[in-house]
Parts: sequence; structure tokens; C-alpha cells
Amino acid sequence: MVSSSYLERMIQKEPLTKDGFVDYLGKVDELRIIEKPLLYNTGLISSIEFPKWILKVSIEKYQSQEEKEITLVHELAHAFYLAIKLDDIFHDKDENTKNKKEVEDLIETESQRFYKENKEFVKELYQKHLIKE
Repeated sequence: MVSSSYLERMIQKEPLTKDGFVDYLGKVDELRIIEKPLLYNTGLISSIEFPKWILKVSIEKYQSQEEKEITLVHELAHAFYLAIKLDDIFHDKDENTKNKKEVEDLIETESQRFYKENKEFVKELYQKHLIKE
């Protein structure tokens, strides 16, 4: 399991950067951003790895454009730092609720920081990979 203290050290060692995102996304065959109504989240990320590596980010469509872009960074940060969805890490929901919240808070704080410093980059990334349905 990934602990919040471990993630905090990872973020301090390697904060999100534009170059880091470009490098990481360069390893992905395809990034798909899909806007749709979501019941319990503002965003979700999933990965398909065969026959090619596709990251699919679902974004709550009833948010402002800025909120959508911040959500994109947040979801990609999960992939960047954890390489798997949080739900796959936390098997015992009761035992890990506090740690999961701390991990989410760390990801959110880092995502907000990155977004504020790279709004145009995120806007371009969002528009480039948005799938119109």
C-alpha cells in the first residue's frame, strides 16, 4: 500500500513539471479525455494496456472549464505518481480511509500548484485530447 508519507516524499523529490508530463505522456500511446456526467466523482482515470497503452480520463461535464482542467491534472497525477488507481491500492476501505484522504489531499495540492503555474499547457493538453461524443 502507498502511504501518504511515502507519496509526500515522492512529490518533494519529483514535483509535477511540464517536462515530466510531456515525458510521461510520451510513453502513452493515446490519451483520451471524455466529458460525461459522473455520479460520485469529478474525474476518473483508467488504463488500457493491450494492444496499446491508452489512458482514459473521464471528467464531470457539469463543471467550469477551469475545474475540468484541474481535474485532468489531478487524475493524471494519480497515474504519474501511483501508476494505478487508488481503489486498487486500498483493499481494506475502513482501515485505509484516513490514508486515502491524505493521499487525495496531497495529489490535489500538487495538482493545484501545477495548474496555477501551467494553465496554458493544461488548456492545450485538454483541448488536444478531448474526445467529442
